[in-house]
Amino acid sequence: MPMMEKAVWVILLMRSLIALSKSTKLNVPKLLLPLSVHVPVNITLTVQRGCYKWVSSKPEIVRVHPLSALSPPAPLPLSSCSQQCLVSALSLSVPIRSVVQAQDPVTGHILRCDVIIDRIERIKIVTTARQLFTDNPPLQLSVQAFDSEGNTFSCLAGLKFNWWLAKESDAIQAVRFVRHHDAGYVPPPHILSLEEVGQRDETVLLYWIHSGSALIEASFLHSEHMHVEAASVTLFVIDRLHLSPAGDTYLLQGSTIRYSLWNTEHGGETEVTLSEEGYGLVVDGCRGRMYQHDIICVERETATVTALKPGHAILSVEHNNLPPEIMSQLPRTSVYVVKPSYMTLSVEEEEDRWVLETGRRYYLTVRIHDSEGHVVHLSQNVVIAVEETEGLVTLESLSDPSCHLLQTIMKGKTLIQASLYSIVSEDGEEWPVIPPIRVRQEVEIYNPLTLQPSVIVFPWQTNNKLYQHKIQVEGGSGSVKWEVSDSGIATVTVKGVVLVLKRRGQAERFQKHPT
Repeated sequence: MPMMEKAVWVILLMRSLIALSKSTKLNVPKLLLPLSVHVPVNITLTVQRGCYKWVSSKPEIVRVHPLSALSPPAPLPLSSCSQQCLVSALSLSVPIRSVVQAQDPVTGHILRCDVIIDRIERIKIVTTARQLFTDNPPLQLSVQAFDSEGNTFSCLAGLKFNWWLAKESDAIQAVRFVRHHDAGYVPPPHILSLEEVGQRDETVLLYWIHSGSALIEASFLHSEHMHVEAASVTLFVIDRLHLSPAGDTYLLQGSTIRYSLWNTEHGGETEVTLSEEGYGLVVDGCRGRMYQHDIICVERETATVTALKPGHAILSVEHNNLPPEIMSQLPRTSVYVVKPSYMTLSVEEEEDRWVLETGRRYYLTVRIHDSEGHVVHLSQNVVIAVEETEGLVTLESLSDPSCHLLQTIMKGKTLIQASLYSIVSEDGEEWPVIPPIRVRQEVEIYNPLTLQPSVIVFPWQTNNKLYQHKIQVEGGSGSVKWEVSDSGIATVTVKGVVLVLKRRGQAERFQKHPT
């Protein structure tokens, strides 16, 4: 390549390097560091790309240490070229202004970072959340510091703090501090070194034990910062709760329902004992052991609700140690006291086809609906009579008033009737349903459907002889639909005649369905 072309390429390369260098920036253009007499405050400056040499205008106060690209970074000789450096500030007086410069040794491009050292006048505790659940991972709390003009200090790494739980709250029982290493986190080296000797810096982790409030405070341990008042933050811990039954509840006048409160934690659920763990169930924010509402009555300790008259009420969970704004996050549900409108019957697993088999047990479900079709919760004191007219089945009431055990005895047609007459309170007071609500359902009962013979075997012959055999049907209604599992081996006609085809094999079963 001629010398002229080489020179052109060198010039173009230098221009590209200069342009790239000028587009490079520092991660921080300005640093505000706190006064520190005994412990240096350290922060890392990083260039986006390239390799730079680092200098400080006041190296006796603000020192720079080039760092390697390893993880973790290692100190390099002061004259080394690197992409990042450690800025370390240690001073006896304030305010102090210094400049850290990074220079590209190839292009000569210079990056500048202004460094100001000043006195801390105020601190505060910051966190990502002040309301947490007991199954949340540990929460990180950090201290932010401000100068007299309200500017935020860039870094407090290396300074020691005193963190404690205020005695006037129940924080000692509700939360505890946990080391980063014990919680499975890898903290920066300055945090790890302090935690290993039982001390704390500007960042801590807090672990939740149970619901409640916690007042956390922090202050400096250094004499040059004793004038700074301690910072505090109030945190609220709540269980991840849900009420059972969930969703809106519909009750008949005079009926009752008992709610239970469940806590979801670490993938499992446990029932919460209301009185022992400080929780209670109230109506519309009202308080009291037994609250008499126009629409419902709530027994606080057992969470039992009694419906008094038609209307709508809202139930809320409350806690003794949580403020109103936090209790508004606890579970809430609506209770509607309604009048019965109609009843429905259904049989489990029968898709509401009222064709049953003899000798079997079925679960008969009785449902009561209001005028809008909502299913009403049936308590033990709801009196429902279920009867059968022809003696073809036996009926047994279960603990759930909506569920009855039906045992078929013989084939035939019969009528099942369910009636709602009244609701009887615990003290014997009767709430009659006038007029009574009834539902009737016709039921057909047949003997089980069987096929004879149950197994048919045909020999395979090379002359492609076709076989056929009529299957006899016993039981059922007399009307069946035929299906064969493998139509490549055999087919079946609507009259139950099996036709065997030429291919060898096995058709495993014949399926039959009453129509």
